[in-house]
Amino acid sequence: MAVSMGKYRGWIAVLGGVLVHLTLGTIYTSANMNPYLTSYIRERSSPSDLTYKVSVWLFSLQIAGLGLSMFVGGYISRRIGPRWTPLLGGWLMSAGVALTYFTVRHSFYAILATYGLMFGLGIGIAYTAPLACAMKWMPERKGLVKGLVLAGLGGGSFIFDQVQTAYLNPNNLSPDVEDPEDPSSKYFDNKEILDKVPVCFLMLGGTYAAIQLLGALMIADPPEKAFGQTKIQDDHFLALVGAFSAVLNSAGRPFWGWMADRYSFKVSLMGLCTSMIFFTMTLVAVPDETDAGVGSKVMFFIWVCGIFGSFCGNFSLFPTATAKTFGPDYVAVNYGLVCTCGVVSSITGGIITSALMSALGWFGMFSLVSGLTLISGIIAFFFKAKNAEGRDV
Repeated sequence: MAVSMGKYRGWIAVLGGVLVHLTLGTIYTSANMNPYLTSYIRERSSPSDLTYKVSVWLFSLQIAGLGLSMFVGGYISRRIGPRWTPLLGGWLMSAGVALTYFTVRHSFYAILATYGLMFGLGIGIAYTAPLACAMKWMPERKGLVKGLVLAGLGGGSFIFDQVQTAYLNPNNLSPDVEDPEDPSSKYFDNKEILDKVPVCFLMLGGTYAAIQLLGALMIADPPEKAFGQTKIQDDHFLALVGAFSAVLNSAGRPFWGWMADRYSFKVSLMGLCTSMIFFTMTLVAVPDETDAGVGSKVMFFIWVCGIFGSFCGNFSLFPTATAKTFGPDYVAVNYGLVCTCGVVSSITGGIITSALMSALGWFGMFSLVSGLTLISGIIAFFFKAKNAEGRDV
């Protein structure tokens, strides 16, 4: 069970890192924004004679800020952890983008402070923590997870290049104002385009901040020990438990399908919830191996197999109930909708676990899971769907 949960929790941390780096990668959209930004400054801000040769210093300052703060990000991560560090750096970066809504109206030199230095410093602070966290979860796949997280960096520029251009220049207009001193350089003077430039920075800053929050909530270092390892110091035995629980996970599904046919979905799901609550709430009663010897292993084996043999019933009961409630013609679409809950539960489960584990401990977490299972059982009690014959489905 610990290996299975750790696997999925590790991939959630990787996904969080991808999301954070998706926003950090927007540093490479500076070239795409430069014509619109420079054109705006020439028409409505200062200096009015700004050229592309000068405005490229903005990107140089971003890179300098990134380089200066990357070491700082690693130091901060050791103090406040891999979740808050990318959020701190990411929101500094996003604040720099959003504040450019104001500085772009003032001058290019003010922009250097917000979209240049703040932006780059924030990226550097947020850069390394998601990478290090992902590799801690999967030390045997460091190359893969590092590559996946950094793929977000490249994806960010690809996605937000399109977003910026679609918002600022939906009609695909070309710059048509020549610089008298450099005829090869052209700038925009279209009012509709230039009006959108300050607002674009505000929208981008808010979007980046929201993505960074979601990504950071998914990121957390792996726990020092799984529950089984706190009770039993025998990795071979724990691997054996994992193997047999997988067998119960498979064998239990036909049993719960038979239960639904023999009795009803309602009765079966209430029984499943009762079984889950019993095994989950009493799992903490497993004694330490040093105190109970073989008894500790026997109880742990039975209880873990009981948990897997219980929750696996969801994968039999809900397809059956969906088919009986909506009919065979609609089961594929409707059960597909039911299955989307897995996307939400896997992410929120990982977030809740990493956020509350240190505060609640094992008993608190088991109580939380049991409480949610109890709510499911109560909802099942009030489930009133009938089949064509008027019987409970």
